[in-house]
Parts: sequence; structure tokens; C-alpha cells
Amino acid sequence: MKTAEEDRAMSLKLFVHSAILATVIIFLIKVAGYADELQQSRCLLGVPKVLQNAFVPPFNCSLCEHLDEVPWILSNETDQYSHLILRKEVPLVVRGAYRKIASEKTMSWDSLKEIYAGRTKKETCQFFPYKTEFRDLEDALQMSHERMQNHFYVGWSNCDPSISEILQKMYDVPDFLPKDSERSALEWFFVGNAGQGAHLHLDRLDKPSWQAQLGGSKRWTFVPLYECYFACRQLEIVTYPGDIILLDSSIWYHKTEVFGPELSIALGSEYD
Repeated sequence: MKTAEEDRAMSLKLFVHSAILATVIIFLIKVAGYADELQQSRCLLGVPKVLQNAFVPPFNCSLCEHLDEVPWILSNETDQYSHLILRKEVPLVVRGAYRKIASEKTMSWDSLKEIYAGRTKKETCQFFPYKTEFRDLEDALQMSHERMQNHFYVGWSNCDPSISEILQKMYDVPDFLPKDSERSALEWFFVGNAGQGAHLHLDRLDKPSWQAQLGGSKRWTFVPLYECYFACRQLEIVTYPGDIILLDSSIWYHKTEVFGPELSIALGSEYD
């Protein structure tokens, strides 16, 4: 016959096992809940939204407290306003910086399909389906003409050196970036038609980035970090074919919206 102490020991053991099992179940539920967020994140490992802002470096709110819109300059004014280019904490649009290239070497959905034919490497490249049904880049590039008539927006990174060589022959790094800036080995494409683009989010990148609007038009919306919420305003700007936007997407919440009849195609990369 079991003693009272043995009963208490058994009860304690069952309680501990139950607690461990409950913890594991809750953890799995949380992981499942973050699945969509992880799929659309540039990070390898996700962090709950409630904790994300805790890892963002302190931001000087005085840099944006007097801004009513995203600053922009013309492509022939980059020397005059080089201080704005060097000020990486505030988004900046350079109008017409890629206009000649965008008109002479038009990038289209068909040309993207030709470039990536047989080279999608879906096992190593990141793909962002956003709110589409596409599983990977290969799946998206096989989209039918009928499907393209409905809204879609996707993004992906290029990690194929042979494709990088093709892109580097077609598009140069913006010549107004800091002289010691090096071209990143990773390019990003964001493509879609009229409708919502990227949802409001904060990236986890170590460097600022540039994004060239090769086709179509896209509205950018920037929301300040929590500590600057009452000091700074929400900012908006539209990028047109040939425009380049410079931004640090790790210190501004941002979202995009494609509008107009033309397909929006944007190529971007990080710089230091």
C-alpha cells in the first residue's frame, strides 16, 4: 500500500509532467501563429511583435519632427544635396535617377521569366508571397495571363550569381551613393499590379537600402517608431518609373501600394 508521501510524490511528478506538456503545446501554438509572419519576414528567425521594438536602436526624433512629406530631389541635384543622401535615417527619393535606364532597358514580367528560366533555386532564395497563393518564385513565374488580371504582389531575393551577372550588366549601382559604398551581393525584386503591396512592417536589416522603380508607380507610407509617434508625422511619397528611394527600413515602419494600369517592378539592394 502506498504511503501518503508516495502519493504526494506521484502527484507532484504528474503535475510537473503536465506543466511541461502544457508549455510545449503553448509553444507549438505560438510557433504556428507566427508562421505567416515568418514566411513574409526577411529574418531567419522571427521575434514576437511585442518584442521587436525593444531591439531597434535609439532614434533621434528631431530628424523627422518637422517633416510633412518624404524629401525628394532631382537626379541632377545629388551633389548639391549630398548631405541628404548621407543622412540615412530619413527616407529620400531621387527623381529620374534611373529614368534613362528604365526607358532603354525596360524590365517586364516576360523578361523576368526569361532571366529566371530554369534558375529559380527555390531552396536557397527567399520568396515573399504576401497575400497570394504562390508557394515559391517558380510557382509565381508560371502565373497564367488570366491570373495576372487579378491583383497580386510578390517579392524575392536573388541568390544566383549567374543572374547577378545579368542584372549588373543591365543596371548599375546608383552613382550618387557614398564613394566607398560597395554593391551588395544580394538583389531584391518586388513586383505587382494595382492594389496593396507590402503590409506595414519593420525589416531587420543591418544596412540601408535603395530601391529603383523600373516600371509602374508605387505609393510608400512611412510610420515613425513608437518613441517618435507624437513627435513625427506619417509620411507618404509616390515613386514613378526611373525614381530611386533610399531608406533604412529597420527604423521606419513602412508599407506600399501599387496604383495605375502598369505593372510595378522594383529592383533594390542594400548598401553601406
